[in-house]
Amino acid sequence: MGGIGSGRGARFDSKMTVDRICRIDIRSWCRKGLLVPGTSFAGGWYQRAVGVSVIRVWVEYDRVMVSFGAHAKSGDCVVQLCTTPCNFGSGRLWFACPGCGRRAAVLYLAWGSFACRQCFDLAYPSQRESPGFRAATRASKIRRKLGSSGALQTPFPEKPKGMHWRTYERLRQQEAELTAQFSGELEVRTDSLKKRLDRLL
Repeated sequence: MGGIGSGRGARFDSKMTVDRICRIDIRSWCRKGLLVPGTSFAGGWYQRAVGVSVIRVWVEYDRVMVSFGAHAKSGDCVVQLCTTPCNFGSGRLWFACPGCGRRAAVLYLAWGSFACRQCFDLAYPSQRESPGFRAATRASKIRRKLGSSGALQTPFPEKPKGMHWRTYERLRQQEAELTAQFSGELEVRTDSLKKRLDRLL
């Protein structure tokens, strides 16, 4: 089988983000009760960058066999499973990354094999954002936590019932600082754009 084995240090030409690559998540499989030895199940994804991808998974006691079709290619990958102890005597299942052996809850599909985020040098979408836009994302998250749509152009939401005033004021202050950071960056970008347009006219 090709893929990670033939290029363990394989990297994308530019920093690819995790949301643009097909992935498998062992936490989701556990929640759905799919990891029963001796059984199999099917799944799939649709992503604009790669189209339709389908998988079938055969479950054994200590590993899974994943057969996949993606990017107009198909292949098979064996992924070992490992367990860490939890409270009350239970255990938590993990994938053992085929590329590096690390425990991983999520593996990504590229170059004909699955591997972890570190092996493929993948970034989270927020890591591709500028500081100002990361601040806007965090400010929107605070607003949604308080029950609003998260839109920054709307009035700040009122205190939800049951929330302490101290908590509400702390979130309000955080949101104001984050929004100010975003507005400052947006102003700088707008001024820069205006200057470029003035030179062209």
